[in-house]
Amino acid sequence: MKKLNHLISIFLIYVVNMKRIRTLLRLLKMGGGVPILIFLFSFPTYSRASNLKITGGAASATTTTMDISFSVSQENTLSTFSAIGTPEEVKDCVWVFVKYSTNGVGGPWLHCKVSTVSAGGATSATMLGSTDKLGVFLYANKNNSYWSSDNVKLRWTVADNGLSVIPSSVTFRVMGIEFAYISTGSFVYNVANLGGTTFNNYPGSAGPVTVSSIEHFPVGASNTWPNGYRAFYVGKYELSQKQYADFLNTVDPAGSSAALYYDSTLYNTWEYYIQRDVSRPVGDRYYVQLGRDTLGCNYLSWADMTAYLSWAGLRPMTEMEYERAARGRGDSRVYPWGDTDPTGGTVETKSGTSYDCFLYYANWYDTVNNIQGQDGPTPVGHYLSGLNISGGTQARTNAQTGASQYGISDLSGCNWEHMINCNSTTTPLNGDGTLTPPASWPGALVDKKGIRGGDWNDAATGLRVSDRTLASWSSTSRYSNVGFRPARTP
Repeated sequence: MKKLNHLISIFLIYVVNMKRIRTLLRLLKMGGGVPILIFLFSFPTYSRASNLKITGGAASATTTTMDISFSVSQENTLSTFSAIGTPEEVKDCVWVFVKYSTNGVGGPWLHCKVSTVSAGGATSATMLGSTDKLGVFLYANKNNSYWSSDNVKLRWTVADNGLSVIPSSVTFRVMGIEFAYISTGSFVYNVANLGGTTFNNYPGSAGPVTVSSIEHFPVGASNTWPNGYRAFYVGKYELSQKQYADFLNTVDPAGSSAALYYDSTLYNTWEYYIQRDVSRPVGDRYYVQLGRDTLGCNYLSWADMTAYLSWAGLRPMTEMEYERAARGRGDSRVYPWGDTDPTGGTVETKSGTSYDCFLYYANWYDTVNNIQGQDGPTPVGHYLSGLNISGGTQARTNAQTGASQYGISDLSGCNWEHMINCNSTTTPLNGDGTLTPPASWPGALVDKKGIRGGDWNDAATGLRVSDRTLASWSSTSRYSNVGFRPARTP
């Protein structure tokens, strides 16, 4: 590989003194012994990345359940519940999950199993729970706009986590990542046979093939394999640096180890700005330089990605899902935005490091004109912004934003993205909330995973949706132009 050198993780913290609450519960029991729910004071903090914010907070509890409430706001929603091609639908949603600790911010942090109570006060907002209770999907049901919902509420039934009563003290962190739900639908796979059949293992992959059934899967797999035709959730954006810093503050709150996840020598190289400072409060020792929070997170190895996704209850994307998300239904387009090749003449360059501008098509490297001067990934979903280089508003086509027809950003350019290739025949399960990835996910030193989508330092050929040149790339190292985006099976 040549020079392999928005969405969003927001958190709240609740601290609850259950010893005092239990005393009150004993005093305030109603006839029949059912305790009255008591409002618990909370101390919320939040950090804003691109497009999503979770704020405020309260909690009410019995001895065995706790309802956790908060507010959510989001920008740049997709056209939810609108048909892209009958009967296909794409829905904008947020994966909300909760971590809890019985030792304050010092952890260890465990995954809290939750169920739905209320999507809050927003008109038409809905919420869908998951069978594993590792999180919920909150749907805005708003089209291309800002929205907010107050008093979103989740319920923690402690028995689901193997507990008999709520711990005497407990701290919560509520996090969210922006997703798109893509319904069942056909698509064209491997246009122009880019990358050939090496490690592809998909019937008819010597040329364009239409995937139109759950029975269209790699040889040796089953019809549960994520083939892109099956409905799935995919991240609207690549993982941001702030999201990854939030993860580090949970898995290593003291900032003392994290050898697997962090390398201080990478700071300030190729737009990587995650820092660690042990003089900061425990649980906040990993942070991103001010103004750089939403940069796509680079320098992420396969092990880094699998740890994060398992911890969040998610999974890696497959390369067939990648082509579906990038190409859409029944379309043979070469790039996510269409068939037009990117050219240096259509580029507006950034001004210094302010990121007040945008680049047409995608964040890629123009090898002919070299006029972009890119030195690393840009903010995730940056090209969806409504401001042009002069600060004025400007309507943009998909060709100008680089987004797919589903509104999913940076599928070409920004960072190469780790994913499972078609030579992996085991159906990848969703993660279980721990750092240990499921055995159904391939390891790094095999021919069953690779990277797709091109990067900020790549020529336009690498941006083609069906380019499989590095689809079997199995390096275990970290590189300045490699990251990932999450996926989940419904």
